[in-house]
Amino acid sequence: MVRDTNNGNNFIAKIDENLTNTELLTGRYAFSQSYQIFPFGSPGGYGTGSRLPQFAQTSPTRVQVVSVSLLSSLSPSKINEVRFGYSRYRTSFSSLDADFDPSSVGLNFGTGKLGLPEFDFTNIENLGATGFSVPRGRTSQTFQILDNFTWLKGRHTFKFGGEFRRAAISNFNDNLERGIFEFTAGVGLSTDPVVDALANFYTGGSQDTTDCCTSVSVDTGNTQRTTYNNGFSFFAQDDYRMSSKFTLNYGLRWEYFGPLSEKNNLLSNLGQDGNLAMVGTDGLNGLYKRDLHDFGPRLGFAWQVAKNTVVRAGYGIYYDYVPQDILIANFTTSAGVATNPIGPKAILPLNFDPTAFNGTNPTADAPIMNGIAAAPYSIFVTPQNFHSPYTQNWNFNVQQKLVEKASFEARYVGSKGTHLVRLTDLNEPNANSVSPNPNYGAMDELTPSSSSSYNALQAIGRVQNVHGISGFAAYAWSKSIDDASDGIDFVPGAAFPQDPGNLPAERGPSLFDTRDRFTAAINYELPSSGSRPRLGSGWELNSIVTIQSGRPIPIANSTDTSGRFYFNQRPNVVPGVNPILPNWTPSTGYLNPLAFIQPAYGTFGDLGRDSIFGPGYANVDFSITKNTRLTERLNLQLRVEFFNIFNHPNFALPANTIIPGYIDNGTPGHPDVVPNPAAYVNGNITQPLLPMGLITQTPDVAQTNPGLGGGGPRVIQLAAKFTF
Repeated sequence: MVRDTNNGNNFIAKIDENLTNTELLTGRYAFSQSYQIFPFGSPGGYGTGSRLPQFAQTSPTRVQVVSVSLLSSLSPSKINEVRFGYSRYRTSFSSLDADFDPSSVGLNFGTGKLGLPEFDFTNIENLGATGFSVPRGRTSQTFQILDNFTWLKGRHTFKFGGEFRRAAISNFNDNLERGIFEFTAGVGLSTDPVVDALANFYTGGSQDTTDCCTSVSVDTGNTQRTTYNNGFSFFAQDDYRMSSKFTLNYGLRWEYFGPLSEKNNLLSNLGQDGNLAMVGTDGLNGLYKRDLHDFGPRLGFAWQVAKNTVVRAGYGIYYDYVPQDILIANFTTSAGVATNPIGPKAILPLNFDPTAFNGTNPTADAPIMNGIAAAPYSIFVTPQNFHSPYTQNWNFNVQQKLVEKASFEARYVGSKGTHLVRLTDLNEPNANSVSPNPNYGAMDELTPSSSSSYNALQAIGRVQNVHGISGFAAYAWSKSIDDASDGIDFVPGAAFPQDPGNLPAERGPSLFDTRDRFTAAINYELPSSGSRPRLGSGWELNSIVTIQSGRPIPIANSTDTSGRFYFNQRPNVVPGVNPILPNWTPSTGYLNPLAFIQPAYGTFGDLGRDSIFGPGYANVDFSITKNTRLTERLNLQLRVEFFNIFNHPNFALPANTIIPGYIDNGTPGHPDVVPNPAAYVNGNITQPLLPMGLITQTPDVAQTNPGLGGGGPRVIQLAAKFTF
């Protein structure tokens, strides 16, 4: 059992000073420090790490934020605001076994790194913390200065402004430097998949003659880097009150997001000749070309069509930056453009010696990783024409006042994302593991080639102090579709495709797609009792209700028979069979193995990306509040809060790595579908099926926020607050 820890201390200081009758100086300082221990793994799956308590992740974090603003009234119609902001964010990710020295138990991995490597198996728990980007750490600093000018002129409210931003990150990311050792079933040493995987492990993969079930990835090198980028923006807008019932809003914003740079010029990308080169050589004047065309228009209106009816609509284009972490700390073999196998601080893969692993090497204590591996190496690149991601957002809503203190609002909300980032492989091998470019292994590319769409109908009802009751209730019916939901492949299909040669097949529901969501928040102020005003007044009852449908499960096969070894292969679907068990429980599993087929070797599955949804969510929070005025200036508030008051069980998404109940032993175009022994107990098709889609976490644990995040068991909290 992991003893989850989430300790934090927070401090906020504020100051407001009227320098003159027309100048207000405001200052803010916020400090936060926390320490977390949380499980981070799954029951199987490449690179996912272990859920065992000794491999839980640790994350100390410290955040400091400073902001200063000067608001000046230049005249009755002109206002100017200058604002400065600075933040410093320091965090790291490690594991509880970070001080464990493998050599203390006779294991010479040859890496010089502490902590157990990650070992992945079939149908049993992985060992070790995830090998992807653990340990890693960073100190991020951001600087921001902006100026906003407002001018009231007749029916117009003009606003103009500009902003400068700078982000600098000093970081290390020892991706794969502890290593990932995968030994799965399929070698044929036993019909029992667990025994087969363990036999493959004990023999160090030496019996895996087809390289189907053994993968070892270990890197070495100094990953300390200091990266930075700058940005500018300017805007102009006008709120034009055309009449007392109609206001038109229009404006234009220009954004510039500078390409990533590194203090010691340690970034690399593909040069003019198509080979990897350091920035500053081979025609690379920067990591990629600057994008100076990010103009975002905005248009909207508000129209009072009747006494109690208001119609609003709006449209805008909004540009976004590419976070540094997906450029320098991605979950790929070469973690980013700062740690490619080139330059004065190259990160290079090590060579695996199976004889040292299985003990047959004649040299005692021979290192398991023996010297730098031979090329070709995997690399991480971006296109030179790296367009800024942007979304087009639009909405239309009608607000109707029902009675004096109640209203209803209906909305349509839509958006379209363009040039969204995703991962792909420019050097995808064929089923025989032959790549187009023999000079490199995987050529992982972060590219702005994805798109998305979102459409929703929303309804909101509000009441304000009706017999002491205030609150709202809202329902949203929506659908979100994209080709990739992130720039890091933290789960299969989030960023990296099943088949880089068939990106249209990745179009499907977004990982965060929630089709139905109902929320309500109610506050009831109880009537006061006249006999004892201090005790009988100030009582309030509060409740928040949340009900929503489930989100997609990013399903992938435990064994990749595509021949590409991306570990994102999806299964084929058995027509007419429900993929969700009708009477599922967390222990029996959520998914039906007999609804899936392991694809034939060299092929990909036809299950749509994110096409199967997990369990829904329902939660009721409740609180009782007592406000008491102690003196003229001192007030006391007492609260008792019940999170998930009915202790309703909510479940995180099921385990997404599955073993299909059937396997296609045929060839492309000539199927031969038979029961899959690996999906049965002891590898025997006369035995029961193994459970698939086990649910082992509640949502709060899955969010690495146990007890405090939504979806956990009932939590009761007492609080007292003094205001003066």
